[in-house]
Amino acid sequence: MTMSGPAKDSQVTGVQSNQSFAPPFAVEVTVMGMVANGNAFWFGLANADASHRLTVYGNLNPQNIPYYALGANSNSASKLLDATPSVNVWYTIGIAVDSTGNITVNLQDSTGALELFIAFLLTPSDSTCQGVPSGSSGQAAILRR
Repeated sequence: MTMSGPAKDSQVTGVQSNQSFAPPFAVEVTVMGMVANGNAFWFGLANADASHRLTVYGNLNPQNIPYYALGANSNSASKLLDATPSVNVWYTIGIAVDSTGNITVNLQDSTGALELFIAFLLTPSDSTCQGVPSGSSGQAAILRR
């Protein structure tokens, strides 16, 4: 699936699935932020009631301290994945959820540099996630502010 971003400030483009997915599963998205205002991109997963969630975001504006970074947040942890992200760079974000609810996030930039983040998304009683693009899980949005 290919998506293009909004055309005006304060607009969001996104996709959300109305289908639930049971772990284990994996999803991957490749994004490029072209405007460095706010979070140029955001990708996330949540369980059905959104009580457990994980987001990977890209705030590409070096003037936007302390938010300038590419990072991941979950209910239980957060990690800086890239302290100096840039506009016009392709980033591939891979998220895998195993059968116990543990999540692995891989971030790769266009040079091949790789970062890894492991978090816990689902409680043992959770069995599904709400999701997006084409057979994966979560929700993705491209933001422009």
